[in-house]
Amino acid sequence: MTIRPNPKMKVRQTMADAGGSPEPVAIPPQADFPVGWAHSDEQKIPWQHDRMHYPEAMPTLEGEFWTLFMNGIHLAMEHFKMPLQAASKPINNWQYLGIFPCVPPE
Repeated sequence: MTIRPNPKMKVRQTMADAGGSPEPVAIPPQADFPVGWAHSDEQKIPWQHDRMHYPEAMPTLEGEFWTLFMNGIHLAMEHFKMPLQAASKPINNWQYLGIFPCVPPE
């Protein structure tokens, strides 16, 4: 299952818009840690390795479970009109988490 940013919502670059931190820059994949994207929108999500919940590499089935679990969190955030979206993705058996702000289109 692929989690993509909601097409009805626009990702907000809050720090860059406020003149704070510079615009985020994608880090190119390393040769020893290849990354494949199911959809090009996944590249825009600020992925981070969640060391608290997923401190070690995990079997594929467990990674799929956590991806589906976070999809439920994502749907709840949409239902309650929270200004955030969430996604989870196993990359090379390491689970990554993406939580990012969003705003309705103008």
